[in-house]
Amino acid sequence: MLYRGIEYHVSQTSGPRSWKWTVILDGKQTMTGESWDRAAAVLDAEAVIAKAVKKSRKQQGQVTESL
Repeated sequence: MLYRGIEYHVSQTSGPRSWKWTVILDGKQTMTGESWDRAAAVLDAEAVIAKAVKKSRKQQGQVTESL
């Protein structure tokens, strides 16, 4: 899936109520986490992406819009 141009994946683990998310920030860096359900995993992954985009814009000296 894509969010703000950044790829991420959400998949169910072997546990009955466990979902893993993976955010691919660039070719070298990924972030992962686990959530209780699919919706929470999507929200968690998108929050990581939003934070990374905001940090990247700040480092580039761009003005960011509040979400």
